Amino acid sequence: MVVIYVNNKNQKQIISGETTTYVLPFSGRILLSELKNPFAYVNGDAIKVENGRIELAINDKSLEIEAEDQHINICVLCTPWTPTLLLDYNSFGRAFENNLIDGVIDEEILFGAIEDEDDEDLHIPLCTFSRSYENITSREFDIDKALDYTQRIPYVFYKPKQHLKQVNELRPAAVASRTGQESIRYLASHSEHWKGIKANGLIPERLLARVLEDDYAIYENKAAKTLVDNLLRMVSKLRLETMDCELQINMDDSHSVSSEQKSYFRAKDALLKGLDDDDIYITQEILAEQTTKLSDIIDLLSDSKATQLYRGLRRISPVRGKLKQTNIFMKDKHYKYVYKLWNLLEGANEVGIGEIAKPLEHEYDIFCRSLLLFALRYFNFKANNETNDVLKEGKLLESDYRFENWQAHIYEADESDCENGFVLELSKYNEITVDLSQYEISENLLNGIIKGVAFKNGIFSASYALTDKEQELLVNAAKVGWAKNRQKNNASEMKQKLYSSFYNFANTSHKILFVPWKYCMPDNVEKIKETLEKVKNSFDSDGYDECYVLTISRPNEINGVDDAQVMQRMLFYGDSNEDKGMKKGKIGIVPISLSDINSYRRYTKIFLRHMVTIDDEKKICPICGQKLYQNSNSFECRNQSCSFELIETKCPKCKEKYIFSRYPLSKLAQTKRVEHIGFNMLYEENRLAFKNITDAVIDKENDKLVPICPHCGHNTQKE
Repeated sequence: MVVIYVNNKNQKQIISGETTTYVLPFSGRILLSELKNPFAYVNGDAIKVENGRIELAINDKSLEIEAEDQHINICVLCTPWTPTLLLDYNSFGRAFENNLIDGVIDEEILFGAIEDEDDEDLHIPLCTFSRSYENITSREFDIDKALDYTQRIPYVFYKPKQHLKQVNELRPAAVASRTGQESIRYLASHSEHWKGIKANGLIPERLLARVLEDDYAIYENKAAKTLVDNLLRMVSKLRLETMDCELQINMDDSHSVSSEQKSYFRAKDALLKGLDDDDIYITQEILAEQTTKLSDIIDLLSDSKATQLYRGLRRISPVRGKLKQTNIFMKDKHYKYVYKLWNLLEGANEVGIGEIAKPLEHEYDIFCRSLLLFALRYFNFKANNETNDVLKEGKLLESDYRFENWQAHIYEADESDCENGFVLELSKYNEITVDLSQYEISENLLNGIIKGVAFKNGIFSASYALTDKEQELLVNAAKVGWAKNRQKNNASEMKQKLYSSFYNFANTSHKILFVPWKYCMPDNVEKIKETLEKVKNSFDSDGYDECYVLTISRPNEINGVDDAQVMQRMLFYGDSNEDKGMKKGKIGIVPISLSDINSYRRYTKIFLRHMVTIDDEKKICPICGQKLYQNSNSFECRNQSCSFELIETKCPKCKEKYIFSRYPLSKLAQTKRVEHIGFNMLYEENRLAFKNITDAVIDKENDKLVPICPHCGHNTQKE
């Protein structure tokens, strides 16, 4: 038997049964050939063999193949989408389609649908914070009742009910106190327990005696132990969800949704539509109070787990289904709360949501593109033509944006590089002007030929250095308006004038490739490593300054992975960091999700990093657009509401030069920390306010940022 994996690019790999083969979802097919038996078995189902071959399409389920006495394991690297996630993206997809006109949407309609919530069918949601908040605070699970009931649970574990259990056990004859006829019968048939024989009878060495034991494994105690396990699992998950919402809405004054300052912070006004500052502060208080109550419940349950009763019942089978109304549950003053809490937990289970959720198709890809446009708009970039169409059939149409000295060009990636990627090209805006008035050229001859150029009143202007081919195109267009006897001379002079104007002109630009990955990350260290490597290898990064894989999974949503270095790879902008074990790389991993209000800020952080890199003059603040003032090796923005600062420095370890940013740190409310690597990663990211252009740590004594060298990862705080 020969087993071959054929990917979507028709590349082939022979598979052996000795190891597990890892593949990406919907990435190709498995071919089995030279089969002699009439049937093969795939995940336990019999598949008929035709002409000695079987072809199996790879979807989102792993394959366990048994054929010709061989076992082949194909592990598909993803976990199932949750019903809630599917419904969120299904809702986004429907709203987006409702706004299309012949498959196209322009910028005005797109942002009108994002910012206007009056029409539920047309409103395009870019964040599900409101839904998440309502879900965790308005569910049937009454947290106040749960806390009240849970306060009685430790009494059950410290002073549990018990039954006396009688067992027959072999004991030394000298200490056997309870014996009966069964003891004599057992002794008569087991001579190995005889000590001797006398004329008047046997002398026993060991006797089968009745022993009474305290039996704690009664039904009610088993139910209490099962309740603690189930409730702890559910409450821990709910606390992380609550803290996630609390973290997302946690904001300082510069994030105020009532502010009229049109900066990228104002994007939260659109994402938290309908909430003013008072509403937000009330929401923060509700979430903080709920987090405290859930933490109290977890502490009480942890106390119960530390008892002898829980340890003694650790290996028992859990109780399932509805609890029986036993006398102990009905009449005991403590056990009755086990019964009440069980029923409260049962009523909180979600039902029916999975039946209406549909698998994702292109919704996530469209969301990532729409959010990029949103992030550009709220980072002060304005479209050169605000009436242009921006998306067609879910794909970006070429569009240009400008903010002060920077311009952005967005378009779909070439399919030879990436099947589903899109590109942001950032460049320094330097208008080049050439006086062509002496050639008496009609304006209509040069306008509209090449994008990014204009011709008015004899002055030709371009926002970038034209190539020789583009210059030739302009000269040929101008020839049409000249008399034949002047064409050759004018063309030669105009060509020379254009060439000299664009010669040695610095035209620095950075191309950034974004690759959406809509499948949920596995919850296993080895599988996460395999997934990231295979996704990175699925596209060609040559020709791009940086590439970012956009993941639908966020670090705090991955449970059971305690490898900090692997988790750090789930939120990586490409810079080195010795403390985290990260090396500089061209490909980053950034979570972009409907469930995270800060997703657009990860885009803006990427913008900021590249805007600073390509700006050699540093005269304009990339945050607010006001003037930067140079002071030795630093460039300061004196806008009091911004105070952004860029500092040129050299790493004391690797001696490489780099620029880092400083700014007033956000005055966030304290969020309770938990032993969850992913959540703490997001907490630190939020604390840095997405304006750090290198990795950084916070010097808590001086309340300022300390940079980490992006080249070698050295932490300068250690100096």
